[in-house]
Formats: sequence, structure tokens, C-alpha cells
Amino acid sequence: YINEQSAFSNISDQIWHHRVGAYQPLYKWLKDRKNRVLNQNDITTFVNNTAKLNKLVLTLKQLSLLGFD
Repeated sequence: YINEQSAFSNISDQIWHHRVGAYQPLYKWLKDRKNRVLNQNDITTFVNNTAKLNKLVLTLKQLSLLGFD
């Protein structure tokens, strides 16, 4: 949820909680914009970042299945 009226949806727990190093990228991106009104460009960037992170997680799973841990 962004506020009482707005939320991003269709983000799996796996993607939301995925860590790159010490950070959860989606959480950190939003946290860095706390107390700021998100414009359409910000929303588009967040959605694009979510899609890219989803693709990364799927690729990492595939590599793991192939034995590239």
C-alpha cells in the first residue's frame, strides 16, 4: 500500500522480499521516496523495476535448477 487510497498489486511475496545484497530493492525504492507524491514517471519506473526483478528471480531459479548455485 502507498496510502489509504493507493496500492501496487500483483507483486508476489517472493518478488517483494527478494534481496540483492542487504536490500529489498522494491522496498528500498519506495522508502527512498517516502513523503513524496509519486508522479506517473515514478509509477512507471516502479512497475518496470518490478518486472525486471521478477525476470531476474526467474532466471536465478532456472540457473539453480541447472546446478549453477
